Amino acid sequence: MPFTVRQLEVTTSLADRPLIQGVNLDILDGTVTLLIGRSGAGKSTLLEALSGLTPPTRGQVICDGRPLWRAGRVNPAVQRRLSLVLQSPEEYLFAPSVLGEFRYSLKPLQLPRAEEQRRITEALAQVGLHKALLSASPLTLSGGQKRRVALATAMAVQPDWLLLDEPTAGLDSAATASFCRWLRDWRAQRRAGGVIVATHDLDALLPLADAVIVLCGGRVRFSGDTASLLERPQVLAEAGMDGCELIQISSFVKEVTGEVPTPLTADNLAASLLQWRSRAPVTGGDSPGPQPTLHALDSPSGQLAPTPHAASLPSDTELIRAGLNGAGPGGATSDGTPLVHSAERRAPWRGVARRLDVRAKWACCLMLSAALLMQDRAAGCAVATLLVAGVLLAADVPRQQFWRLMKPLVVLLLVSAALSGLRWGSTAGGAWPEGMVHWGRIGFAPWQALDTLAQTYRFMLLAAVGAALPATTPPLEMRRGIERMLRPLARTGFPSEAVSLAASLILRFIPLLLGEFHRFARMARARGRGRPRGGLRLRDLPAVIIPLLLSLLRLADEFSEAMEMRGYRLGGRRTEMSPLVWRPLDTASVAVVGACSLALIGLSLWTPIPGNFLH
Repeated sequence: MPFTVRQLEVTTSLADRPLIQGVNLDILDGTVTLLIGRSGAGKSTLLEALSGLTPPTRGQVICDGRPLWRAGRVNPAVQRRLSLVLQSPEEYLFAPSVLGEFRYSLKPLQLPRAEEQRRITEALAQVGLHKALLSASPLTLSGGQKRRVALATAMAVQPDWLLLDEPTAGLDSAATASFCRWLRDWRAQRRAGGVIVATHDLDALLPLADAVIVLCGGRVRFSGDTASLLERPQVLAEAGMDGCELIQISSFVKEVTGEVPTPLTADNLAASLLQWRSRAPVTGGDSPGPQPTLHALDSPSGQLAPTPHAASLPSDTELIRAGLNGAGPGGATSDGTPLVHSAERRAPWRGVARRLDVRAKWACCLMLSAALLMQDRAAGCAVATLLVAGVLLAADVPRQQFWRLMKPLVVLLLVSAALSGLRWGSTAGGAWPEGMVHWGRIGFAPWQALDTLAQTYRFMLLAAVGAALPATTPPLEMRRGIERMLRPLARTGFPSEAVSLAASLILRFIPLLLGEFHRFARMARARGRGRPRGGLRLRDLPAVIIPLLLSLLRLADEFSEAMEMRGYRLGGRRTEMSPLVWRPLDTASVAVVGACSLALIGLSLWTPIPGNFLH
């Protein structure tokens, strides 16, 4: 049951560019394949696309000759043969008992009760847990037991392919070694399928790997076996994995002995060095084998010194910049195409709002909001639309992110306008008014719907301006700006610091709450084989709400401890790490926005308010 991926591309509403693109892979049966790369390279996105959790924008995922996706819908027959375990799976446990966790994961399979019990018993035995734990609450288990229960629920599905996202994250050395032993045994027992692991822990998992896939900037930079990867140190540097101790030792062993042992374990590397040492001449003279460079072993720090090629490698900053643009070092893509940075193609005023002082941003936002609320004429709203469009371009808000924020409001306004145009009446008492569309006793007044839409349009413009502020300003800076602007009112007894702190918490925790909700919803869909598009099913809500509440309680506890450790007390003057600086650009921006706002207010006061907005 091999995996075949062809020209896979995934783009989400949270990003204005593909998260992965042009991915072509052939993953063979019976293998352990590692996905490695820097944070943000696209490893988790690729796993979710392979598991049927995230729909691809284009391309194909074929498993055992059958497509995983058909016309934008996941093929349930193929998805049942896959099981995805996201990072920190113990955080997703929610059921009253361990048995309830298993039944939630197995419910989509609709198994007979006897078969279900058999799978549960086998899965528990595979992870080293006793079936007496089935009646225990998963929330009362230790961290290691929770991790094993979460893994067992994925194994009870008996998938052909097991997809793991950072399985060793947060584990100590003993737990990591235990997991590696289990992974080795599980692979040996499989006749079809395999394991795909996204990881940064090469020291633990590279000895088990049959193949390695390196992702950089959402593209596959390398795909092959471990020995071939060691021949490409440049690829390891791009992936940020050249600092791995196992990689460094393997490179040194290859330099000394001329070969790398397989499997790539610490014992085999040590044996290879000892074997070479036994063949090496004791006295001077020409050695028949490759000449070693022992400067690494003579390092005073006791660590391996850089190999000769390391000096020619580009810096991390260059690599990160190249990786984010799908490029290799030296300003070129992996296929040699010269890289043209997006900043070179953009107008210089694009993104200028990101360089403004936060106080200037708040002042511009308040002035423009006041002017927008006063617009009650079509001409004023037309001019306001142009002004808001200019603000969004200056803020350089990604289009997809902006649409994701505005879509609920646009739908609400359209529904409100449609409802305002509905009329109920009877044709027996006379004809419907001229221009009204009617179907029997139901009529629709288009002019009334348009007038309602026009009256509420200014609120949509106001929301658009509000979306630009958090998109260009971190929450901490927003809090500092509010506190600075309210500081003069503190002399009158106004609780400016408490208000600024409350505003900061709201601005910080609303996005965090949404992010946590989407994280748990994604895992609930993965476990319950839910739809990749659309909302959650009713039976999935407990799997989302309970872990979400526990996560919020934990985050609130950590936040209160952090504030206490930093000595935060209301009423005390705090020292600022980096003072806010008002620049001429801030003055010019406030002046321009203030002048435009006054012009809009003057336009709204130019003539009396008409009876109909559209006139």
